[in-house]
Amino acid sequence: MPQDGAFDALLDAVIGDYMAYLRVAKAKWGGAMPLVGLHWNVNPGWEWRDENGWDAIHAADSACFNDPKNFWPIVRKFPQYNSVKYLERLVDAIAAAGFKRM
Repeated sequence: MPQDGAFDALLDAVIGDYMAYLRVAKAKWGGAMPLVGLHWNVNPGWEWRDENGWDAIHAADSACFNDPKNFWPIVRKFPQYNSVKYLERLVDAIAAAGFKRM
């Protein structure tokens, strides 16, 4: 996927916000820190910003692009899973900071 410096900076800032929250919680509770659930939103804009992915979809089934009403079948038939890749960056940052996954 092409890298977009502004998008990567935004994503890093969002991950930084999650990490700041965890650091504040750990400072407050220390070793007795309760379990924390973090929610990661799947953003359609994140899912569909992958130009190479669109090219691959077009190559696999160009008829999908003949009518705008075909957009949702494209989403169901050819998911991109970019939000999962971005979530992996968050999980890596959490692990690198020494927080455990449950």
